[in-house]
Amino acid sequence: MLMNMNRNTVMNPVDVFFNDPWMQWPVWTENSRNLTMKVDIREDAEAYTLYAEMPGVRQEDIDLHVDEDTLVLAADLNVQNKEEKEQMVHQERRSGHMERRFTLEGIDQTGIHARYQDGILTVTLPKVKAEPKVARKIAIEGNTAASQPAIEGNTQEA
Repeated sequence: MLMNMNRNTVMNPVDVFFNDPWMQWPVWTENSRNLTMKVDIREDAEAYTLYAEMPGVRQEDIDLHVDEDTLVLAADLNVQNKEEKEQMVHQERRSGHMERRFTLEGIDQTGIHARYQDGILTVTLPKVKAEPKVARKIAIEGNTAASQPAIEGNTQEA
């Protein structure tokens, strides 16, 4: 028999097996019934590329949008695996909502595009192209001496 050392109670061996950290789904983690996705971000000279692992999520269940200079990546997951063998039935369900937000500072928001394949959402975030810095002369507006009006009381008589 297996004992739970924290509570000193007898545990079902099946519960011990499925609660073992090595048996946890490596991509999704549950925190207060919320799911999160693993995200990698790569940078090159022209863009950032975001890779979000979303296995089991259907493309139509992914919401990707821009909200006030923030990229919002959200998805709902509802997966049920059912396995029947003779008298034993094994079911696992995983459902919930996950959401990540990323600031779009320095990103050309009109050029963002995404692709979903094999459980990976790839989002390309092109950088804003820097305008070349050009030296230029700035004209100063104002009156010239010839066009200035005469100031009263300041006339000289010869």
